[in-house]
Amino acid sequence: GGSEVVGTNGPVEVRCQEFVYRASGEGTDWAEAAYLGGVEVRSASGMQLTCQELRASVDPDSNRVQRMVADRSVVMVQEDAKGRRTARGDQAVYTAVGEELRLLGEHGVAMEWGSATETNRARGRSLRYDGTRDRLELIGEAELVSVRGRLAGERLWVNPMNGLVSASGMWKIRFPARELRDRVPLEGGRR
Repeated sequence: GGSEVVGTNGPVEVRCQEFVYRASGEGTDWAEAAYLGGVEVRSASGMQLTCQELRASVDPDSNRVQRMVADRSVVMVQEDAKGRRTARGDQAVYTAVGEELRLLGEHGVAMEWGSATETNRARGRSLRYDGTRDRLELIGEAELVSVRGRLAGERLWVNPMNGLVSASGMWKIRFPARELRDRVPLEGGRR
């Protein structure tokens, strides 16, 4: 089966084995939709989501999703002019207000993005994505690995599209020798 709801960037198609809908009322202003078994979500903006269970709070007047919770074997892919981004975890919670996404995993979460020539990989215990600022925060045993090196710390902030990275807590960074040789002047200004 399948159904269509309206996301922030147009219609969203959902396919699953079982669909349950509860209208608003009974103490709630939101309608609740549950998608169960082999859930596949595709949006007009290029976002794809697969999981085993998806629950959504929907504004019954506009049919717009206000909050979504995806559970079990969550894989999210965003492919657009900015490139391809993939994230994996056990649970994803999306809140439309603030365009915030939280990804959680019993054994951590993972994300990768990049181009055909350069792939970046990040992991941590959890991930928070702020869609209003296009900023990713990895929390707990966070690590970012790219062809330029490796950065690890308790917390990492990454803007995947402009390459800005920062870290806090006890952190360490490791660059390949060629990166240092090509970018850092030697004593006396020689390279």
